[in-house]
Amino acid sequence: MKIAYVTMFDATDVRNWSGTDLHIWKALQKQGIEVELIGNLRHGPSLRRKLRKLWGQYMQRKGFLHFWNLQTARAFASDVADRLGGLAGVDCVLSPTPIPLAFLECQQPKVLWTDAIFSGLSQCHEEFNPRLLCAATVSDAWSIEREICRNCDRLVFTSQWAAGQAVAAGAPVEKVAVVPFGANIEVCHNESDVAAWARRRGSGPVRLLFVGVDWIRKGAPKAIEVVGCLRQRGADARLTIVGCTHPPGESLPDFVNCIGFISKGTVEGRDRISALYRESHFLVVPTLAEAFGLVFAEASAFGVPSLSHRVGGVTTIVHDDVNGKLFCMEEPTSAWADWVLEQLAIPDRMEKLAGSSYQRYAARLNWDVAGRTVAKMLAELVGGDSAGSGGGGHAGAAAQDAGGTAGEFAVKHG
Repeated sequence: MKIAYVTMFDATDVRNWSGTDLHIWKALQKQGIEVELIGNLRHGPSLRRKLRKLWGQYMQRKGFLHFWNLQTARAFASDVADRLGGLAGVDCVLSPTPIPLAFLECQQPKVLWTDAIFSGLSQCHEEFNPRLLCAATVSDAWSIEREICRNCDRLVFTSQWAAGQAVAAGAPVEKVAVVPFGANIEVCHNESDVAAWARRRGSGPVRLLFVGVDWIRKGAPKAIEVVGCLRQRGADARLTIVGCTHPPGESLPDFVNCIGFISKGTVEGRDRISALYRESHFLVVPTLAEAFGLVFAEASAFGVPSLSHRVGGVTTIVHDDVNGKLFCMEEPTSAWADWVLEQLAIPDRMEKLAGSSYQRYAARLNWDVAGRTVAKMLAELVGGDSAGSGGGGHAGAAAQDAGGTAGEFAVKHG
């Protein structure tokens, strides 16, 4: 099978989308699929787009989404169609980016594999909040979403939450499936290594790790509160913050080490991130809203249980007492501290939690499983095994094989 893999930017650059574009490409190649890259899409200058942006920002005092507008979507589609026409033998078009597929006209089936479309993004990212956007942008974004749902033969989301948001907004449920992304981190270890790291963590301070680029949305202030609560209970707890820095003028407690951004684009950066996971007892990212949350998959890969809020796509990744614990927004930080101390009180419990976290990664949250599941879905779609909008069977069939139980990956709606 040969597919065209469409990305807005360079899929070979690990710095784009935390390396997700790159990992999807590699995962599909590993399944024996021939992948033609169509990236760095052109949308050209547009006086109309610039005028609409100025009108929204200065006249309406509202935001503007640069890519979620009809002109850009049509320009992307035209660019993809032109380049697709120069490729021979392409069986299918797949993209992790929704916008280029909205108006793409081609003979091949079109598959979207992403964390969310506008219906989901508007619920978890401030910059997508319709109340903060100019009316023209909101109208365009919803129009693009409708075209995506109409034009794509399969809509594959990384979480039940995102799939549910899309179906509620009008996506045909028969097109929708759920296949989580894998951890965007190199894994060269096994379950025995994870067990050894868990035993070593048993001595010394309690190390908690926060990884996120948005100080507020990812919940850094609450992470600090949780660790402070642990210290009040007598634990020698310490927090390392990676990915962002505290707001100017704000001081941090002595038990917080704020490292800032670490690039996965270098060997040194990847090694440093891996070392931080190996040394940490828990990942604590109390995100306020999240379409998926790759860091939770990464933590599981190192046997590190995650603590977060029960929001968005996080619920597909983190399962209570398997690879962490999720809390409701209204639960106090004392509840978070209580759970951590309960785990630490019994060394065997921490080792078992590390093991089940890694097993969760090995069974569901790695790119081998994700790639195999989507490859099977593409083969069914291209092969036309049974009737459907694109010739293939029900979108959920492949997602229930080679990567998850029917209960986990079946789309829940209604």
